[in-house]
Amino acid sequence: MKKLARREVCLAVACLLAALSGCAEDGPKLGLVRGVVTSGGAPLEGVTIIFEPSHQGRSSVAKTKADGSYELRYNSYRQGAELGTHTVRFETLDGEDAVPGTPRIPKQYGSQSTLTAEVKNGKNTFDFDLDLPARKPKEKSEAGAATPTSEKGKE
Repeated sequence: MKKLARREVCLAVACLLAALSGCAEDGPKLGLVRGVVTSGGAPLEGVTIIFEPSHQGRSSVAKTKADGSYELRYNSYRQGAELGTHTVRFETLDGEDAVPGTPRIPKQYGSQSTLTAEVKNGKNTFDFDLDLPARKPKEKSEAGAATPTSEKGKE
């Protein structure tokens, strides 16, 4: 009797482990994607980077940190981007949600972007140095005028 109960418990545990192992990898295979977004070598904070797959798939998105770094997320519980070729687009927020000092993104990096990246299995690093126009200085109420953060860069 004890052997039967022990066997049933082992079988139940094995089935549970098999079922749980499939839950973590629902969906397509992903490659981890990270990098840094700069303009003229200066980090860009608060820029949204979007990897849109060339095939019918889900885009992966990230928002750059103060040092310009990003890590793509496929969805709320998976990091990375689908394997394959992606069009890379950049966006900034307007209004209250915008990070102060973040420049507007020209169409060549946004809606009309021709930038691409090939995501492979494993870890991928894609750094982007955007050639953004110089920003006009903004007036500050206490400390005088602000200065532009950057002028030129490369793709």
